[in-house]
Amino acid sequence: MNNRLNTKSMLEAAYLSAMTVFFAVVGFYLPAFMAFAIFLSTVPLVILVVRTNEKIALLAAFISYFLIIMFTGEIIVATTTWMSFSFSGLALGYGMKRRWNFQKLLITSSGAYLFSLLLIIVLINHLAGVNQIDILVNEYLSTMDRSMEQMNNVMGNVQIPSDKLAVIKDTVTYLVPGFLIISSAVFGFISLFLSKMVVCRIGYDYKYLPAFSELKVSRVTTGVFTISFLLFMFSDQTIFSAAIANIALILSVILMVCGISVMDYFVKKAGIPGIVRVIIYIIGFSITTVLALIIPVLHPFYILIVLTLVDSALDLRKLSHKGENHGQ
Repeated sequence: MNNRLNTKSMLEAAYLSAMTVFFAVVGFYLPAFMAFAIFLSTVPLVILVVRTNEKIALLAAFISYFLIIMFTGEIIVATTTWMSFSFSGLALGYGMKRRWNFQKLLITSSGAYLFSLLLIIVLINHLAGVNQIDILVNEYLSTMDRSMEQMNNVMGNVQIPSDKLAVIKDTVTYLVPGFLIISSAVFGFISLFLSKMVVCRIGYDYKYLPAFSELKVSRVTTGVFTISFLLFMFSDQTIFSAAIANIALILSVILMVCGISVMDYFVKKAGIPGIVRVIIYIIGFSITTVLALIIPVLHPFYILIVLTLVDSALDLRKLSHKGENHGQ
């Protein structure tokens, strides 16, 4: 009986590893598909941990690494690609197998992505001898310059003083940690929801994890956001203000996502199908973004944050038993 189970586990490890390698190799040859490839490569590892155990999943991950090298012929690219999904897949699978709550799973998945991202940056910095953070900042500034040129073509001469450009560059540099954490959180969030959806489809019960429309932040989180935002508004350009700015940035994105969740809850409650809801959101965000050019406070980013603050204070969805503590 044990031999049959071991054989079954090894067969599962083989075809799930093959799926991981397939998605990773497709991402290598189709760079536009790379982000999706990372998510799709993470899920098989999660499934493997949940269905078997960590040892088999770890072995499968290492086998996948050598297969990716073999199919791509690029050791460095294969290494960075493998690191981008393997840590999160193994960590998220470990947590889901032990049925951790949503908050703990999200932190674990996001932390694993952040660890792999920093490891990749350090590796590339060492090999290339160039600071990748500086490259990212310069690319952002170049993109902003191109946007200004396009605005000049449409609206006439629009110039940003050199001192303002220096402030913008410093601000972007200060916010790099926040951007890295947000990027990792987004990847961790998507991987968690994809993994939940797939493992539920194959017969596992993870309904204790909240649906997207049930996401909620606590009043403590909204309070920290409010305080950090006010401190940033009235602080000087110091290391302290940079730290506060990163905290405010990270929390504002969290509140924005939860604002979409609040909106989705009521639209979904009205019985509107998923694809129609997406179309409604796209149209609504487009209209408010255009209106924001005239009335900045109508920008959807601000509207969603306010919506989250109101929901946190009044519990509009009556989900006091869910959200951040859901599943505990």
